[in-house]
Amino acid sequence: MTVSCRFIGGGIVGAFLAGRFSDPFGRLKVIGAGVVIFTVGATVLVAAINIPMLYVGRLISGIGCGAVANNTPLYLSEISPANKRGRYTSLSNVMEDLGFALIAWISFAFSYVNTQASWRLIFACQYVGSIILIIGVNILPSSPRWLALKGRDRDCSKVLAKLHANRDEGDPLVKAQLRQILTAVKDEKDAEKRNGWLELIRPGPNLRRFTLALCLPAIQQFTGINAITYYAPTIFKSAGIRDYHTQILLNAGNTTF
Repeated sequence: MTVSCRFIGGGIVGAFLAGRFSDPFGRLKVIGAGVVIFTVGATVLVAAINIPMLYVGRLISGIGCGAVANNTPLYLSEISPANKRGRYTSLSNVMEDLGFALIAWISFAFSYVNTQASWRLIFACQYVGSIILIIGVNILPSSPRWLALKGRDRDCSKVLAKLHANRDEGDPLVKAQLRQILTAVKDEKDAEKRNGWLELIRPGPNLRRFTLALCLPAIQQFTGINAITYYAPTIFKSAGIRDYHTQILLNAGNTTF
């Protein structure tokens, strides 16, 4: 339980830091930094020779995963066309759930390995995600909204044209999106000058949005799904299922469905 708590605690720290550094450095750079951090965490876990190393590795991995999980939906929403934004943004959650299911089945497969290599190889699977994400960070375009935020209007136009109009900057859709983004960025900067963080807790629309943003993920966690996923083998054992491989198999099926 303590090992799992460190990952969740690290995720909170990583998500907070990602939100702080996203505007100054850009969405992709923060995602890339998160990938590097959880790769370091994975390395510590793979090389662990005692429980304290597992604690440290999970904490570091949590920080990196928190940063990536925070900025990925933001980046997807900013590069997606308006009519497909919800669909593309939700892909991050879909892929996250697929990852949970995949690693559960990998854990079942490795449960038949009767050496320390079984759990070390499971942690090493994180390298696959790291490689994919690092490649993506280096080939995907910057967020057009972030470029506009930094005053790089021409680059913003180029990225919009590349994403939505086959590189045609004269396309009406590109021009309309550029105007919309520049106007929104200007309005946000003006609002920042008038309001601070206290605006989030003052009665009004922002307080309602802030409350909704906090309550939705909290309610999801209160269902106990993470506790069931983390401790399913123990739960199955207490229910009378003694075979270890059967416990892991049931956990994989539970995670999948």
